[in-house]
Amino acid sequence: MSLLPDSPTSSSNPFLILPAFQSRPDVVQFAKKGAWENAWGFPTDDLPDEGAVLGWISDSDEVAFEAFFGNAFFGLRCTGPAPGTKCFAIGCIRALRRARTGEPFFPTLRRETGFEGFSSSIAFAEIGAVNAWRSCPAFRWLPPATRKVDFQLLWPGLLRSPIAADCTHPKAIEFAFEQPAQHWFGLPVSDPGPPHRLSQASLREALSIAGFDP
Repeated sequence: MSLLPDSPTSSSNPFLILPAFQSRPDVVQFAKKGAWENAWGFPTDDLPDEGAVLGWISDSDEVAFEAFFGNAFFGLRCTGPAPGTKCFAIGCIRALRRARTGEPFFPTLRRETGFEGFSSSIAFAEIGAVNAWRSCPAFRWLPPATRKVDFQLLWPGLLRSPIAADCTHPKAIEFAFEQPAQHWFGLPVSDPGPPHRLSQASLREALSIAGFDP
């Protein structure tokens, strides 16, 4: 049985009920133009002021935000003229400040940024190196319509990919959603310490959480 909700913008997205996403984020980061190698990150106990955020964004027409809950993370992207990306980033900061006072993070993030909701339709999944998505090419996986995963085909292909040879970065699988705005949930799929080898058990668990049968 799929764990994904029926509504395309349901707030009951299965990732949101995971224990990993019940607390407030501990670390967050912004990136411009998808350059996560140059992301601007900070702990949620030491957030920048809004002026610093506006100055960092400058005239960028594409800004993405990621919030880490331990080794799991959530990301949301905003594209368009700079006034819109600046409002988006300020909304993220305000949601984080409210989360520090005990307000639930995800509903607050929606309210502060205008994000319409969480899709139930996974566009694709990628297995990549955290904060090295460009410099170490990610392994893209297109989910089967039947939800049945041929793990005996997926796993050997993953081990032959460049991502398996990387020993520097933790690995994660990102489940990407395109509507109503680009957003994603990431779950760890490697050993926690160096050399961060891919973990077959962690990948199976992540796929199961997303509603697949590995």
